[in-house]
Amino acid sequence: MSMMKEADHLKYGSTKKLMSLSKQDQLSLWESIISDNHDRFWEVNKPLILSDSLPKFIPLRIYIDNQPVIQDPVAPCDSTGRQLVLLDVLRLLIPENFPADVDDPTRLPKVIIHGIEPGLDVPFIWLSRNAIYSDGFLHIVIRLK
Repeated sequence: MSMMKEADHLKYGSTKKLMSLSKQDQLSLWESIISDNHDRFWEVNKPLILSDSLPKFIPLRIYIDNQPVIQDPVAPCDSTGRQLVLLDVLRLLIPENFPADVDDPTRLPKVIIHGIEPGLDVPFIWLSRNAIYSDGFLHIVIRLK
């Protein structure tokens, strides 16, 4: 639950959304995680991640072979208001692995989320709403070549 609070705070600047869940919904959320009940989890969690406004930051963790976990807050849009895609975020956080002068995806490290390789052009906000883990974070694995 503490990780969910951290994720909520990164997204909205407070834990108000999570803490305003009824006692029954908090219990259902926890029990759905323990019992691996995906449908019940999303029934309770969906209102926590959907909002009319964009989140302040996207809770994110990046794992790279034998390196410390990268956990930097990243806004879903750049300073002009353009929504970022996955490649934008990777170039921002780990430019040494995703240099701006390399456009050929076959020359870049593999990116894995939930065991699949998403396109590098996937909107970051979409990933934050559809590929988060139960702790509220988007976990990305980078496999260096």
